[in-house]
Amino acid sequence: MDFDIHQLDHTDPDSERSEAELAAFQHALLERFAESPEGQERLKADADMGYWAAHLMYYGYQYEGVTITQMTVADVRTVVTELLPRKISLQSPEQADDAIPELVAFWTYLGREFRLPQSGAVLEFLREVEPDFPGMMNDPSNFGMAKSFFTMGQAAGYDMTTEEGMRAFMLAYNTGLLSRQTPQSPSMPMSSLFGAPRRLDPAQRKAEKKRRQRILEDRKRNRKRGK
Repeated sequence: MDFDIHQLDHTDPDSERSEAELAAFQHALLERFAESPEGQERLKADADMGYWAAHLMYYGYQYEGVTITQMTVADVRTVVTELLPRKISLQSPEQADDAIPELVAFWTYLGREFRLPQSGAVLEFLREVEPDFPGMMNDPSNFGMAKSFFTMGQAAGYDMTTEEGMRAFMLAYNTGLLSRQTPQSPSMPMSSLFGAPRRLDPAQRKAEKKRRQRILEDRKRNRKRGK
């Protein structure tokens, strides 16, 4: 069956239907990827293949407002080096090792099957960032609030993969049992710690981009001072 890689290009990421449309698109595209030569080869090394490609599509669409066909190298860089390290909690540090090989296989497939013109430049970026990516994912200074909370619970011995484990850690945290081991208690609803990240509205997406722009400008100033 033919698959329209451009089917999301004219949809609105802020519409009520966007999450369902994106989920259907992800499922269909990742099924085709898994059946491709690139996907079959990657499956030999990673039986859970699809996790990182799905998150690339999710954050690109819901946070940056771009579909997979519209992604530039800059969009991929933002997702890979900023959003994934800040948002995605790992079951173990080694889980990050599968990310870039999967994304390389995914973009190789997209370039071959759909002739996406940016695929070559994206692949070049992914190969450049591969040695540094596990460190980015495991650097606490990159973590957002929810990821920091998840990581603290893991370190304290709680099963943070279940709602029961998270609730037990939050109860212990809030009653002061872990006050000597952890910084100031995070203030967040439990719903923010489960499932896929929530969809950003236009104002939130704009604020998110401004925040990242400030970070980039700070980094540039710091590099100049270090010369």
